Amino acid sequence: MAETKAREVAEQRRAESEIARAAEAEARAVAERRRAEVEAIHQLILSDALGGADPDFAQGREVSVREVLENASAKVAGAFADNPLLEAAIRQTIGSTYAKLSLSEKAVPHLEAASEIRRRKLGDDHPETLLSRQALGQLRVWERKWDEAKQILEDVYARQQRILGEDHPDTLETLYWIFDNLDHSGSAKPAELEQIAREAHVKALKRHGPEHPITIKLLQALQAALNRAAGSAATPDRTKKLAEALALSEELVAVRKRTAGPAHTWTLYAMLEHSDALSMSGRAIEAEQLRYEIMAAAERAFGPAHKYVNIVSQRLAFHCFRTGRHAESAEHFIRLAGGAITAVGYDGQNAVSFIRQMADYVLELGYVEAVERFAMERLPDARRRLAADSPGLMSLLYALGAARLAQDQPAEAERLLREVYAFDAKRPGVGRHYSECLLARALIAQGRSAEAEPLLRAAVEGIEASTVRASERATIHTRNALKMLVELPSSQPDAVAKWNEKLAEIEKRAASRAPRRPVPASVLDRKTPINLLFDSDETGERMTTVLPSGWYAIGNRRDHYTLGIDRTEVQQGSTSGYVKFTGSDSTGFGGMAQSFSAANYLGKRVRFSAWIKTRILTGRVHLYLRVDRQDSVTLAFDNMNDRAVTRDAEWAQYATVLDVPPVAASLNFGFFLAGSGQAWVSDIRLEAVGQEVPTTGPSLMLAPPVPAPR
Repeated sequence: MAETKAREVAEQRRAESEIARAAEAEARAVAERRRAEVEAIHQLILSDALGGADPDFAQGREVSVREVLENASAKVAGAFADNPLLEAAIRQTIGSTYAKLSLSEKAVPHLEAASEIRRRKLGDDHPETLLSRQALGQLRVWERKWDEAKQILEDVYARQQRILGEDHPDTLETLYWIFDNLDHSGSAKPAELEQIAREAHVKALKRHGPEHPITIKLLQALQAALNRAAGSAATPDRTKKLAEALALSEELVAVRKRTAGPAHTWTLYAMLEHSDALSMSGRAIEAEQLRYEIMAAAERAFGPAHKYVNIVSQRLAFHCFRTGRHAESAEHFIRLAGGAITAVGYDGQNAVSFIRQMADYVLELGYVEAVERFAMERLPDARRRLAADSPGLMSLLYALGAARLAQDQPAEAERLLREVYAFDAKRPGVGRHYSECLLARALIAQGRSAEAEPLLRAAVEGIEASTVRASERATIHTRNALKMLVELPSSQPDAVAKWNEKLAEIEKRAASRAPRRPVPASVLDRKTPINLLFDSDETGERMTTVLPSGWYAIGNRRDHYTLGIDRTEVQQGSTSGYVKFTGSDSTGFGGMAQSFSAANYLGKRVRFSAWIKTRILTGRVHLYLRVDRQDSVTLAFDNMNDRAVTRDAEWAQYATVLDVPPVAASLNFGFFLAGSGQAWVSDIRLEAVGQEVPTTGPSLMLAPPVPAPR
């Protein structure tokens, strides 16, 4: 018996030894494969492909990443016939890089080839095969091919769960892209998105810790899901979701700065998400200021055509469009389209989309010559570089056709737009319906309403059935199409009634996005601030619970905060004003402010200072100073966001310093408490200072990136 037992133990040890040797051999093989991949990529990319950067070859040109990829693509085919897995790894790298440049049509062949080689050599379920297919699914998300992306990613995810486990980084990465596909396709409700992201983040946090890349990525997904939930009118606890979204966005920015650095693209994206959360929280000015900071950081680190400069330009373009700042909006849209062309070329997916978007919005704002100039300046170069039916060329023709229509040249507009529509009709998406609308307008302008009517009907039905039907761009085209349908002599009364009903809905939606009002005359009539020392109230009470004269209440939860004067708290011989949280909802803010004409401060540097004391503080206390133009555009702003008072403190002096441009109309200053606690403010001063005193906040008016639209 003992002898049998000993044989069994020996046999088990031999088996374990064999398994260990096999695992070691596999590890050596993988390591050797990785070493070979590195050497091959070094030879292909750094030696062969970058040969184009040699001065004798480049002839004074700067060689772009795109050209390096073109050189590498030309050399990879057949170069590794004896080592197909090495070819797969290189194609994976080339394809993924093309994808990051938004050159999806060039990325697809490489990613498909990598996936097929690995499937053939390693099997359908090998982790490397699954990574190749995951990259292809991710590309389909970027291409907005939602159904194909769903099919690929869900299959990969099921296999990874079985082979690697549900908390493996590769598995969670695929789940992230499933989430991203659902989010951007609009095929999941906010509550479903939140559940997916929250459960995935919990798994990653438990297995990999808070600073693992996949944990951070899923934290980003959760924050985005909460933003969606907070932005939905159907969410029952929107305030709670918004507060969590804002807190998570702050956490995400901090962890990205800590792990990736302040100027990394991941950090910039986290800051961008934080700006969205600020905007949704009613802190639009802070959001705008942060977006300009992101744009400046991206330009310094990566140049003016980097994708994050473009992303921020898009956010700012829409923000200015929605707040009635038309010239600024047009500048941002034009900058966005031009930057995308520089970054990815005319045929890059972002460039194709942004050129058309620019044309629609800038024409809606009335800057017709700016759109015409943009298209005409680029068309000769695009015709030299591109095929006659390329997406980039069609986008420029779309812009020029729309401009010609606005210039009352319908025949020329029809010629251009027919070419665009013939191209768009063969492609999926809502874009074809926008060109339908424009072509129909050109036909009606020439008295050919019978030809226009089927185009208009198809456009309205197509846009209304799309996931973007509520966007401003869709609203512009749908409204124009419905107005034309209603006015057609051939339209039946029942149809006209239905179209008028839809038109009323659209007009109501558009009215909710009304532009900003100009600075009120009552503000411009007031030349100086008053009652800065809170000494003009003659009630004699030691503490009041009413606003002091000259001041007005601010905040998005004003009924949860009490404002007044406290003569028991004196600093520098001055009575205090105070703000105290006395409600139940501490997710908002409350405070008091003044506004008056900037006439006495034009061209000067101004300092707004005050002494602050806090108690039982769990929120943040801010001073703020804002300089506005006549149309309420903010020219400069600082609210101590980077140095707010965040703990209980005795009296200390704080200040904000801004330049007042000659075009300024009003100065606005005050103080507020965000969250709970109490703050006293005393010895308030507003004074002009010399240029040796540094400003504490940037100007929000950048120099126009293109000539200002006329």
